[in-house]
Order: sequence, then C-alpha cells, then structure tokens
Amino acid sequence: MNAVEFISNYIMHDSLIDSVEVVDDNTIVMSIDFAFWMQNNYDESMPETGVIKVTFNDVSQYSIPQDVDWNEISILETKLENNSIKFLLMNDMTDESLEIRIQTNCVFIQT
Repeated sequence: MNAVEFISNYIMHDSLIDSVEVVDDNTIVMSIDFAFWMQNNYDESMPETGVIKVTFNDVSQYSIPQDVDWNEISILETKLENNSIKFLLMNDMTDESLEIRIQTNCVFIQT
C-alpha cells in the first residue's frame, strides 16, 4: 500500500513500538504492539492488541531518534507531512515527545 492508504486505513494511536530496525538505506522494519481495538473494523471477538510487523520499502529519506528504549514509547498519532509518514511518539516514562519520519510509498503490514 502507499503512504496515504497506510495513514487512512490504520489508526496507530495507543499502539506501542517494540522495535525499529533500519535493514538498509531503503528498508525499515517496525515491530508494533498494535491496538486492534482502535480500528474501525474491530470486532469484540478479536484480540484487543497484538504484534504486527510494518515494513517500509523503497525508503528515500528517514529520521529516527537514536538511543531510544522502544519499550517506553507509545504512538500518539500518524500523519502524512511533506510526503513523509510522520509518527508522533511519547516516552511513557518521561513524557518526552519524539517523532519518526519515513518517506516511502511502499508499506507492507504482516500480522
């Protein structure tokens, strides 16, 4: 899917980042404890949360904070800004605001 479809179809609010891996300059993989319960199509028979793997391919630019304990980070919002997917994040222990920016048009989600 492209960046617009990703932002439109997946509500990341209240999801937690488990890890962020820059595989190479063109690929970034995020493991996210995803809030299924926040999604428009959520059914109460489904689990409320679960781990998903989000792969960003054909990345042309990115900005990821360094030396972050991802176990402390939650996602407040995702949006499209200047052709980049922007993750607005919060450190749940310190209330510090962080952000990740990834410029791509190829996003793949694996549950």
